Amino acid sequence: MAYNASMKSNIWLVLFISIVLAGCQPLPPIPVGSTDIALTINQESFSPRTLTVPVASEISLTVDNQADQAATLYLLGQVLTPPVDASDDILWQGTAPAQSVTVLTLTSPIAPAEYDFVISGLSPQDQPNWVVKFVVSRP
Repeated sequence: MAYNASMKSNIWLVLFISIVLAGCQPLPPIPVGSTDIALTINQESFSPRTLTVPVASEISLTVDNQADQAATLYLLGQVLTPPVDASDDILWQGTAPAQSVTVLTLTSPIAPAEYDFVISGLSPQDQPNWVVKFVVSRP
């Protein structure tokens, strides 16, 4: 069989279609939340305002506390009634020393919901705490 220009262009067409189809494979699902999250705190504010994580997952929380004071962090299982005290449903507590980057570990709740994640010790005088929305969702 003679090899001609028409066959060469057909080979290139088949090769091109194969490459395109290979690129069209379904992507793995994007997780709702990440197990590695970050929070930045300074004297005036914090960021982000919402942390989204998957249910019942070990979370590695990197806290960049740029403030001059240590911050105490609380994950609460009930609606916050300032200030945080022993009567609150504290699911987790951690400390971020002043002027440091700290990695803290916590396990997210097993029930999907919005929780209060409280930053205590740094907010302005008229607000006893800063509250981050801590969203726990199913993957």
